[in-house]
Amino acid sequence: MGKLDMTVVEEPPFDREAWDTNRGCAWTDVPIHVVVNTSLMDKAPEAVTFLTKYETTADMTSKALVYMDENKASYEEAAIWFLQEYESVWTQWVPADVASKVKAALP
Repeated sequence: MGKLDMTVVEEPPFDREAWDTNRGCAWTDVPIHVVVNTSLMDKAPEAVTFLTKYETTADMTSKALVYMDENKASYEEAAIWFLQEYESVWTQWVPADVASKVKAALP
């Protein structure tokens, strides 16, 4: 999707009867939940804090996938690209000292 200039088609809001009859409406948004085992709270509270702040968009994911495809990039290379491209996003997920260390380690 990220490679194409797509236009979202406006559809009537989700309605169960319309959906069950002829799919003549939008589908409901699908929430994505980040879940962890309760023991992680004790073992790695900083990871839990990170996960509570973590949030991306479909657009960011699409752009990362396009980057990978067009550059024949590995997951690791795409992760570095993401960190460079979306610094203002991911630095909100981690403490300032961690963000400084990550930025200093980037090529």
